Amino acid sequence: MPDEAPHVTFDYEQGQLFHLIPVDGAVGGPTPSGKMLVAFYTEYSSLPHATEHTIEDGQLRELHRHGANTFTRRMEVGIILDLRALQGLHNWLGSCRRELERRHGMDQTG
Repeated sequence: MPDEAPHVTFDYEQGQLFHLIPVDGAVGGPTPSGKMLVAFYTEYSSLPHATEHTIEDGQLRELHRHGANTFTRRMEVGIILDLRALQGLHNWLGSCRRELERRHGMDQTG
């Protein structure tokens, strides 16, 4: 019987600050120390500062919205990765993308 390759088991725990967030995109870039900053954001329409309404037959009808008609990208969390961690994340995300493409009938492998 050949010798078994060494192996290790990892147990996973969720810290007290762990939570799920929706992510619409990410921005970032290299840090001065040679690592990579990735900040994940949620994107949404900005809320008006105020709205004006009329009351007609007991019903409210919006007349005007006050405030900028803009979109907001709220930074939810940032991560800093060294090159090894960045490469691992890149490989894992690529694998996740291929799995989702396969599940949605978008497999590009032929």
